[in-house]
Amino acid sequence: MASSSPRFGLAAIILAHRTILWRAIDNTQQSIKTLLKVKQTVFEEKYLGLPTPSGRIKSGKFQSLKEKFEKRLSDWCEKNLSMGRKEVLIKSVLQALPMYMMSVSKIPVSLCEEYMQLIRKFWWGEDRHKRMVHWISWHQLVKPKSQGGISFRDLKLFNQALPARQAWRLIQYPDSLCAKVCTSHASIHDVRAPARTAVATLVFTVHDPVVIGPAHPPRHACQLHPSLSHRMTEDFIAWHYDRVGMFTVRSAYKLALDIQTRSQGNVVGCSSAADGRKVWSDLWSTQAKALRSEMRKIWHLPPEQAFEKTGPDWLLMLLQQADPSIRAAALLLLWRAWFLRNDIIHGNGKAQTSASVMFLQHYAETLFMVRQKEVDLKGKGICQPNMHVRPSVPDSRTVWKPPPPGWVKLNVDGAFSAEQGIGAIGIIIRNSEGKAILSSWRFVRRCAEAEEVELLACCEGLKLAAEWVPLPVELESDCTTVITRLKSKGEDRSRWAFLWRETKDVMSLVKEVRLSHCKRECNRVAHELAQLAKRSG
Repeated sequence: MASSSPRFGLAAIILAHRTILWRAIDNTQQSIKTLLKVKQTVFEEKYLGLPTPSGRIKSGKFQSLKEKFEKRLSDWCEKNLSMGRKEVLIKSVLQALPMYMMSVSKIPVSLCEEYMQLIRKFWWGEDRHKRMVHWISWHQLVKPKSQGGISFRDLKLFNQALPARQAWRLIQYPDSLCAKVCTSHASIHDVRAPARTAVATLVFTVHDPVVIGPAHPPRHACQLHPSLSHRMTEDFIAWHYDRVGMFTVRSAYKLALDIQTRSQGNVVGCSSAADGRKVWSDLWSTQAKALRSEMRKIWHLPPEQAFEKTGPDWLLMLLQQADPSIRAAALLLLWRAWFLRNDIIHGNGKAQTSASVMFLQHYAETLFMVRQKEVDLKGKGICQPNMHVRPSVPDSRTVWKPPPPGWVKLNVDGAFSAEQGIGAIGIIIRNSEGKAILSSWRFVRRCAEAEEVELLACCEGLKLAAEWVPLPVELESDCTTVITRLKSKGEDRSRWAFLWRETKDVMSLVKEVRLSHCKRECNRVAHELAQLAKRSG
């Protein structure tokens, strides 16, 4: 609203249409304008670079974003870029352009598909006269590099994970203004997500039983005997796909990508699971099989059963059992079979098997004639360099150091057995002279992870220090995760959140606490105490 009405200081008013805030009919709207002596206006098309929401946002309102995409691509396509440079530009520029809009509103799926199509054309190259070959499907490229992909971002899945963060904020901060406005009309617990939205379903179904969806095998035992708090604390909602229990866009995107990968199956080289097996079966049973049969008359090749194996390591298994000459023949055979495959798909498909046999025979003879000559030393001896080995100096980080005067050092360690579900803790407190003040060990009958045992050791050690030692304490452990999480001031919603909160409360009872990480060699005494408790249990 703008000001300058003679009566109320207003010049214009904006009336909402079909919203939960103001459902005024036309007569009421006219009465309001007459009473205030103002005129009605509407929102501008854009606000802070984003299209103004008025009902369902259509793809036409994001045309400016698509123009930015196309402008960047037109500038880059004029340069001959390597695949490495293309990967950097796609990840750092193209995939970052729509992130701001996605964080505020959900972009139409059709627009996400157009963006990914532009990225695919830029990655594989684009020719005005013909379509370039896409050697690998897009679903393989979006996989992480550890799974054979390039870690490109699937914008459709990311468009689900990014807006889901707003829903998590309503759960995390229920007393905020946005949460109060939204929950006054409808509770987030009553929201039902579409069936195809995997991430939103997991966020919104908070009213379901405790065990939601498919159970995780490592957590079956934990569901039978969970670790409960010894104090009166309130329950909370946690995102169990993250180790800290907090919702992150990264974990939500990874979850959506895993669900999509499992639903698509594991058909390599073809995007269609139904037709892919038939196509590859026809290709390898025609030219490739005939080529192998003809080459067996000339070369010694592995048995036919070796070529029928599947899996990522079938070629290594094939070559490992063969002689060097057979390995070379098998590699040349596979190379020529791939040429026949490309001729069928991208060529005219008229390559003859007899021509391939003659080509391989002459090509192998040419390669086998190339031999590396032996090195002629001409009577000279081999020079042996003088290898001066320096005496090893013990690392100061592997030696336990006493605390400064007026302090005590608390060393803790935990032992865990995943097979039996048991654990043990070891505690020792020493002064600045290195003398032991007290030590303790304890057997833990039920535990689920090593992190729980390490955290329990810190909590019990701090309790002993608060009760028996009226001095500042330096807590030292060889578990990096525990020390880092104890130093963190962020919110924790993990499965051990009650234990984390209890440990931090115990830290406030000690005069002063310093947290430090040490190597396992420096924590040998606490380690042996934990092993003693484990054996005695």
